[in-house]
Amino acid sequence: MLKKINLIVLVFLSVLLSFSFSEAGWWNNKELSEKMKLTDKNTVSFDKIISENRQELLQLQKKIKQLNADLSKTLKDKKISKKDKLAQINETAKKIAALRSDITLKNYSSKTKVLSALTGEQLSILIEKYPNIIQRRWRSKEAGSRQGKRQKQRHLKLKEKSSAEKPAGKNK
Repeated sequence: MLKKINLIVLVFLSVLLSFSFSEAGWWNNKELSEKMKLTDKNTVSFDKIISENRQELLQLQKKIKQLNADLSKTLKDKKISKKDKLAQINETAKKIAALRSDITLKNYSSKTKVLSALTGEQLSILIEKYPNIIQRRWRSKEAGSRQGKRQKQRHLKLKEKSSAEKPAGKNK
């Protein structure tokens, strides 16, 4: 029963809070922050929340990688029986699932902290500027971040592909 409730809560949170500020650091957009009347204190606070969350996420991801590495060693060990290997897979899968759940909850928590600092009017302005912000993933597009570079590469590939597929004379 408790697992079912946890699952329902996670699904609800996913729907309710599955937003991201893929326009990472949207509060650093000068035009938007002026329109929203954000203070320097606000932006520093938001940066701190995200930075702290990022550090926590890195630690959780490191734990997941370590669990996978340990499992890989166990699976390669010829001294361990098939039954024990299968039990180890099951145990590790549960630990990884719990860590991924923690990652999801920490992401939502940090987003909620940032949004809760906004007034109703500020939140309306944010949603007006980025209408799909609630549906997007919240990933960093910082210059130099691997994620940002990959996103930019995918975007450029898609742009090239779509422009190559357009009939001649229809390009704008």
